[in-house]
Amino acid sequence: MLSDRLYTTLVELIRLPSTSGHEENIRAYLAQYLSSLGLNSQVDGSGNLLATLAGEGTPLLLNAHMDRVPPGLGHEPILRDGILYSDGTTNLGADDAAGIVIILEVVRRVLEQHLPHPPLVLLFTVQEEAGLCGASNFDSVPWHVADGIVFDNAFEAGVVVSRGAAYEAFDVEITGRTGHPGKDLAQTVHAIDIFRATDYPHGALANDQTRINIGHISGGSARNAIPASVTIAGELR
Repeated sequence: MLSDRLYTTLVELIRLPSTSGHEENIRAYLAQYLSSLGLNSQVDGSGNLLATLAGEGTPLLLNAHMDRVPPGLGHEPILRDGILYSDGTTNLGADDAAGIVIILEVVRRVLEQHLPHPPLVLLFTVQEEAGLCGASNFDSVPWHVADGIVFDNAFEAGVVVSRGAAYEAFDVEITGRTGHPGKDLAQTVHAIDIFRATDYPHGALANDQTRINIGHISGGSARNAIPASVTIAGELR
């Protein structure tokens, strides 16, 4: 049965340890699995595993990551009332073993049932949990892919995310010229006054869902000195 095959593959992956930077066991398993389906795989400079399946039309990327958050130990999971649990010594590892299983099953069913499909580029990345390192270093140009499906998100099963919010942090330093407030101020430039006079955007930007926030302001060094600088920390979402 299909469900039995999915379960077996998932458990086989969970039995293998894998944390960010130590994905070699999962990578070796996937290389062997893909080879059994007749697909050759390769490892790029970051440690990502890639394979392709020829098809017709525009190439499509299928992606899941091989690493887990610590401790990420291999273990024998427990099936209870139709739900798979960790054995209690470590995290389950379904993030993202479940995504890997889906990709493998898609490829297997396409081959077994001779289903029409676009060229598929399979990308199994490293160090996702450490900051999307493997994905960030993946060069899509040689693979001619502009669209893809990532089998991983923070929602309940069955939710499809078509777009996600971006995040960008920024730091700004405004520089003035310090001096003693009780003396001639002609040569001083008050950095805080510059900041106060500046019209910074905040809240929602016009006709956009983008939000900008300045969350931290720091300036000056002493009560008897003209502030020489102001630092601003903020974010865009």
